[in-house]
Amino acid sequence: MRSPSPDLTVLQLEIVKYVANGFTLAEIAKEIDRSLSHCKKQADIARRKTGAKTLPQLVSIVIAKGQLAWTEQGRVVNQRLPGTPQMPWPSAASTDQAAPMVER
Repeated sequence: MRSPSPDLTVLQLEIVKYVANGFTLAEIAKEIDRSLSHCKKQADIARRKTGAKTLPQLVSIVIAKGQLAWTEQGRVVNQRLPGTPQMPWPSAASTDQAAPMVER
């Protein structure tokens, strides 16, 4: 078995972000203007790269690695990618309250 690779593409992180905000793969495909099969393939590749067995586990792994962060709008890709500013983490006080989900 291959060891997990932590390097997800921007598209894979975008798909994980939408999954974390409650979107189905069909809804994500419409939202990002890609085919459903392409979104399924990219989600599957992301799962294999991280060693996740399910989409919820993939979301958990990506959150644990700090690649998704909370904002007032819900989960967003944490901008730790080369050439982009890092997003601030919420303070301990703000993590006691649930953040609102992105509305569809």
